[in-house]
Amino acid sequence: MRGRWIWLTLVGIVVLGLVIAFGVLGEESQALKPKRSVAPSLLAPSGVGGSAATVSRGSKAAAPTVTVGATITAVSMDRDLRDLPRVPATPLSLPELDNPLPPGPKQGASPIDRPAPPAQSPDMPATIQNFDGMTHDLNGAGWPPDTNGDVGQLFYIQSVNTSIGIYTKTGTSAIGYPVTFNSLWSGAGSGTPCDTTNQGDPTVVYDPMGGRFFVADFAWTDTTNGPYYECIAVSKTSNPVTGGWWLYAVRADDAAHPWLNDYPKMGVWPDGVYVSYNMFDCQSATCSPGPFKEVRVQAMSRTTMEAGGVITLLNADLNTTTYFSLAPSTMHNNVPPAGRENLLVSESGTLFAWEVWKFHADFVTPGLSTFTGPTNVSQTAYTVAPATITTPGNPLDTLRERVMVQNQYTKIGAAESLWVNHTVNTGAGGAPVGIQWAQINVTGGTVLAAPVQQQIYGNLGGDLLHRWMGSLAVDKSGNMSLGYSAANAGNNPSIRYNGRLAGDALNGLPQGEATMFSGTGSQGASSCSAGTCTRWGDYSGMTLDPDGCTFWYTTEYYDSASGGNWRTRVGSFSFAPNNCTNSPTAVSVSRFAASRTARGVTASWRTSSEVQVVGFNVWRQNSAGRWTKLNPTLIAAKHAGQARGSAYSLVDRSAFKRVPYNYRLQVVAPSGKRAWYGLSAV
Repeated sequence: MRGRWIWLTLVGIVVLGLVIAFGVLGEESQALKPKRSVAPSLLAPSGVGGSAATVSRGSKAAAPTVTVGATITAVSMDRDLRDLPRVPATPLSLPELDNPLPPGPKQGASPIDRPAPPAQSPDMPATIQNFDGMTHDLNGAGWPPDTNGDVGQLFYIQSVNTSIGIYTKTGTSAIGYPVTFNSLWSGAGSGTPCDTTNQGDPTVVYDPMGGRFFVADFAWTDTTNGPYYECIAVSKTSNPVTGGWWLYAVRADDAAHPWLNDYPKMGVWPDGVYVSYNMFDCQSATCSPGPFKEVRVQAMSRTTMEAGGVITLLNADLNTTTYFSLAPSTMHNNVPPAGRENLLVSESGTLFAWEVWKFHADFVTPGLSTFTGPTNVSQTAYTVAPATITTPGNPLDTLRERVMVQNQYTKIGAAESLWVNHTVNTGAGGAPVGIQWAQINVTGGTVLAAPVQQQIYGNLGGDLLHRWMGSLAVDKSGNMSLGYSAANAGNNPSIRYNGRLAGDALNGLPQGEATMFSGTGSQGASSCSAGTCTRWGDYSGMTLDPDGCTFWYTTEYYDSASGGNWRTRVGSFSFAPNNCTNSPTAVSVSRFAASRTARGVTASWRTSSEVQVVGFNVWRQNSAGRWTKLNPTLIAAKHAGQARGSAYSLVDRSAFKRVPYNYRLQVVAPSGKRAWYGLSAV
């Protein structure tokens, strides 16, 4: 018996040795294989969690984690913005913080030298509005302006480093002069750098469900040691001038992640507001050196913020330097089905692929929150863009591999999509830079491995113009518009846009390029923190009006031969101006919200005027996207035809516990015309 055990033991040792040997050989043979693009059938399926499907740069990516962060109490700011003190902006001090591992040759099919596309017929609609926004000398605090904005029912809000401009939809300033972020936060008394030291990287998003604006930038007083904040202001009503604001000083770092929150990007979603950051370990006052550490994404309850309640942060940490610059999805006219995760997109550093992530934020039971991905979505092979392009003035940044804002979500019928873009070379060698845009299919929450359509756009008719710093949006009918800057060594930067109708052939923008504004000068400032001023962008903003069909675009330009006084422009246009859903009650409903109660879900709303209101309907959407009207007959307005308001509520007793739903209010005018107002997720 003893001999038998000895024999079995020897056999086991031999087998174990063979397993280890083949395992090592297998690893070595895999390490020696050249990396390549992953075939669509091998891409990570939707919902893959914990780590990347493809590990970039030869190092294993750590698993993302979601933790419960701090609770934040809102500060109420009830002053008319026209009465705020004029507090100067904080001078910007940081250079551009970039991924320390710049993109090298991509793995996969080799880019081809594409022939220049033919010149296009100019069929894009002309601008409806076209007016000047803020400028460096009057409102700015450095370079670049980081121009962006969004539009509500009555106002357009533009932000730059480090001021806010509010305009009527005809281009008139609604506050007389732009206010700085320091002015907006003056007197807040939050005890954080948000009160006095706002540093820039502003974002503006409009929530079409609640009819509220979210305006934010970051702040700190100690670049090296922090703490670092994202200063988020939420309008209390649809009127950002007189309606007041809730101010949230959100701590972006923590003891385990004590890093600066650069390049914040915001998306608004039925359940929450999502903000992503590139986190850098700043080791000097200029963050140089400042190693990149990870991407962090924070989620906050949208309805709680709009009500001025106490929020609890949910922090998703990628825990790796493998990924960079995630853009949260944001909605405009189209609303995702109840329970849909926020879908973030980044650009692969090694593959020709978009990376799609899912953040399920559970604000009721935070421990059930998850952050999963990425799923790789294939791209047409391209040559990586150079770091800068030539102009008659200074060379200007391209930001090449960063996904440009916004990551636009659309739902046309049952089809759900994400629309994204970034800057690439239009060919090989000395070809000008252009814009690669794509429509990614995410119907039902399943991310498909191949895009619905994509294009490397630019070099029209062989004009050798660089087209970059893009931003796109999609209207309620599925028509898309892309705005961008255009320049080369012989042409000053101008503001241009192009687009496609929903019925156009896939993979192109055939409507023809239009010019919103022709710049007459180029950037010539001698320095931006250090060295020649090459900073441009860092982003622009194409957004969609609540009417569902009017596009609004803003970016920068110059009107003098040289210098550093950047200027900005705001313009609007529409493919179907006579088919817009103009709400007859845009300012009549002041609030709509749904909340769970012991009896079910209670939908409540308040009106401020009922001159153009005869009644209301309340609708519920389930996770399959189906809408159901809850009231069998019209809920009559209490003061129909009068300039008076009232409060209303409806209890949905058929709602199941722990099942996500969206609720929306339909307002009925005397003419019978119906308009949607607000949307609340439970």
